[in-house]
Amino acid sequence: MNTTYRLEFAYKMSKILQSNEIDRGLIWFSDEANFWRDGYPYFEAFNKEHVKGHCFMHDGARSYRTDEVFEIISAYFHKRVIEQDYCKYYDDGIDWQPYSPDWNQWDYLLWVYIKDKPLCNQSGSLTDLKSAIEVKFRRYL
Repeated sequence: MNTTYRLEFAYKMSKILQSNEIDRGLIWFSDEANFWRDGYPYFEAFNKEHVKGHCFMHDGARSYRTDEVFEIISAYFHKRVIEQDYCKYYDDGIDWQPYSPDWNQWDYLLWVYIKDKPLCNQSGSLTDLKSAIEVKFRRYL
């Protein structure tokens, strides 16, 4: 692990966020969490309008850094991607250095606790799940 590159990444991101080049409120953070519905991994379909102007900070796990994953991310977020190795494939975005600080403020705090708690009744509706997550977050914020 190269501490010089990690430090440069931290300074670069700090400068970008302080200058409001990227709005923190418009960054989508990923992690290893899975969302499940009725026993199956679930990802709600959305269109490209939902992510307009947003950035995506993708988890650095090697299994997520594949051509197929990069193609999907690029289709939605284009140059607004913060990810390790993304720049090698698309010559844009921000290269997230290995072992750099995780900018996802929820990752190891609140979400780790909440995602392991039962969140809703057995109805399995998306509305119930969303409401249960919101209630849990309000409770712990």
